[in-house]
Amino acid sequence: MICIVFIYAMKRKVKDYIIPTENDVLFGRGGKISKHSGNEYLRRLSRKTANDYRSARKKDKPNFSQQLIKKIRSLKPPGRFLKQNEQTNAWEEVTEEE
Repeated sequence: MICIVFIYAMKRKVKDYIIPTENDVLFGRGGKISKHSGNEYLRRLSRKTANDYRSARKKDKPNFSQQLIKKIRSLKPPGRFLKQNEQTNAWEEVTEEE
């Protein structure tokens, strides 16, 4: 599958062809996605803060999400949040607005 996406990217002259790294969090469903090391790491981080999150006030809860995002992005190499384009199967970085 990666070969097909790479060929498509080359034909389209896509500059920012993304290959997921071990620290990236992949959006989607299925065993491959859930077993990706970045997704597993995010789940471990989430479990560590789950009790504090549940007992936090509503206005403080967004801070927990922001801290998780910050930790993923501070890894070496930096973790990204990626989704797969349904038409091209190429990985794209998810913006904070999404």
